Amino acid sequence: MKSLSSAFAIFLLTQISVFAGFWGFDGARLSFEYDVWKGKLSGYDEASYREVVHCLMSDFENATGKSLNPGVQGKVGLKISTNSEKGLATPKNLVRAVIQELVDRGFERHNVILVDLREDLLRDSGFLPALSDRSPVAHFEGSPVYVLDSGEYWDREWFHDDPLPVPLSKTYEKLQSGNVLADDSKENRKSYLPATLINDVDFFINLPMYTDDPSMGINGALANPTLWSVSNRERFLRSRTNAAPAIAEIAAIPELISNWAFTIATMERYQFIGGPLFNSLYTRQEPVVYLSSNPVILDAVVLGKINTARSDAGFKPFTETLPVLDYSMQLGLGSRYTQKIHWRTPCGSSNED
Repeated sequence: MKSLSSAFAIFLLTQISVFAGFWGFDGARLSFEYDVWKGKLSGYDEASYREVVHCLMSDFENATGKSLNPGVQGKVGLKISTNSEKGLATPKNLVRAVIQELVDRGFERHNVILVDLREDLLRDSGFLPALSDRSPVAHFEGSPVYVLDSGEYWDREWFHDDPLPVPLSKTYEKLQSGNVLADDSKENRKSYLPATLINDVDFFINLPMYTDDPSMGINGALANPTLWSVSNRERFLRSRTNAAPAIAEIAAIPELISNWAFTIATMERYQFIGGPLFNSLYTRQEPVVYLSSNPVILDAVVLGKINTARSDAGFKPFTETLPVLDYSMQLGLGSRYTQKIHWRTPCGSSNED
């Protein structure tokens, strides 16, 4: 059985995956930790996103030598974000653009898998049909949608173990199959991982949306495939002390970070106070899309934007040394030092930020 540990919590990896994932385990990903691709949108329609996404992904391939074509599994995952509800969900036009880019590279549309937590928020955000449609299809325009809270896509063999005791959630009980008592403290500590992003796809692409957050400080690239992808996450989301280390520890799992190709982050809308719940009064918008294999530096870039917006609105900015960024850097996920960024602007946008 697998349990994971680091300097900040107990996490023991006892089995290594057969496949080395997209990046492998030799540190190749960190060769590009200061590379951030930037594209400017001419609008927020699908055609504008298509142009920029094609440009950024093509230049990423050229610069890194990594192919975004189908591999052994013939499938690819997209970790979208709907946790802030439809006002701040990953834009459907961005998702359509990424899907089409992957289809153009050889993936079948039904092998491009959308992954997120809650069925109700996926429906509200338009990634699943409304219940009133009485449609049994769990697809977004031909791409399957995996609802993690259904319990189907977590695996008992993949979990993050933390000593913080918490009550067992209802969705968590679906994984027990009657073999573990509900008051088993060891079981209660486990947060099951999105194994489908590790075992079932050639790689996955992270498509977060950005908000501030009372527990994490910033909710974005690091949080989306970690705390917003695991079971029993409430124990971390309620705690300033435990959220940041948990995000870093989960992201640093070798099999997860190896299969995490990169993050594409749009600034179509981001929220600077009141998050993670959406509040339109505290949002900003820029026609900019970023791409990077280093989620730490992306979070640091957007943290600067959030702090500027907070200061402009009369709110106290966050410290630039948020624990989640420091922990993540210490665990080898990438640098947070934005002054060292090598801006790549293949789409003709300015590198001024």
